[in-house]
Amino acid sequence: MLSLNIRSIHKNLDRIIDSIMEYEKYDIINLNETSCNIAKFPNGLDDLLIDGFHPPVHQAPARASHRGGGLLTYVNKRVCSADDIESVRLDLQPNQPDLAGELLITKIKSCKKFKNTVLIINVYRSPSNNTQKF
Repeated sequence: MLSLNIRSIHKNLDRIIDSIMEYEKYDIINLNETSCNIAKFPNGLDDLLIDGFHPPVHQAPARASHRGGGLLTYVNKRVCSADDIESVRLDLQPNQPDLAGELLITKIKSCKKFKNTVLIINVYRSPSNNTQKF
């Protein structure tokens, strides 16, 4: 598993795609601080595809401005089929002023390596957020 703070998917997706040989060895890629607003992409999630990986599970930034925050989780196609991937939603009341961080849970129902359910948790906390509430 690889986790990267990329500080904007808009600015760094081409870099990741150009370096796919480095990243394809990972089963899971968690990206945080993506500032990802899917509505800004002409083709939606299709614009975020990375060769060898299923379409990402995504969470928009908790901030209304969509600046900072935001999470993407990519699952390598060798890990499972697309039908085995689902996002687990928790009622964390997004866009609340006291929200201390962001959380994206991806459930893989039939992981080929383990032959059972696996949960992948992608977490981001802004440095300016209260660590006591996180």
